[in-house]
Amino acid sequence: MSDNPFKIINPKVEEEHAKKASTEIPTGFEEADTQKRIEKIINSNSVVVFMKGNASFPQCGFSANTVGMLTQLNAGFRTYDILQDPELRQAIKEFSNWPTFPQVYLKGKLIGGNDIVTEMYQSGDLAKVLS
Repeated sequence: MSDNPFKIINPKVEEEHAKKASTEIPTGFEEADTQKRIEKIINSNSVVVFMKGNASFPQCGFSANTVGMLTQLNAGFRTYDILQDPELRQAIKEFSNWPTFPQVYLKGKLIGGNDIVTEMYQSGDLAKVLS
C-alpha cells in the first residue's frame, strides 16, 4: 500500500455492500434553484458525500478512499455524483467554501474532504462522530 499515493483503505468496495451502504442521490433532485437543491441534498441523509462517481464506481482515488473508510465503518451514507451535474459541482464549492472533492457532510455540516476524513479515520474520531 505504500506505493498508493491516495492511501486507499478499501480500494475494492464490494458492489453489493456499496449498494446496501449507499444510495446515490439522483441528479436534479427535483429542485431548479441550485442553492435550495444543495440544501435538500445535504439534509437528505445524515451522511452525504459529494464525489466524482458513486460508491459503486468512484471516479478518482480520493473519492474511492473516502467511500472505503465510510464503508469500513459501516456508515450509512448517500452519494451525489458531481460529474453528472456541472452547475451543482461549481455551486457546492462556493456554498461550502471548499474547493475540492469529495466533500463529506454530517448532519448538514461540512466535515471536509478526503484529507480531513482520513485524519479523522486514523485517529478514531470519524468512528465516534458517525456513531
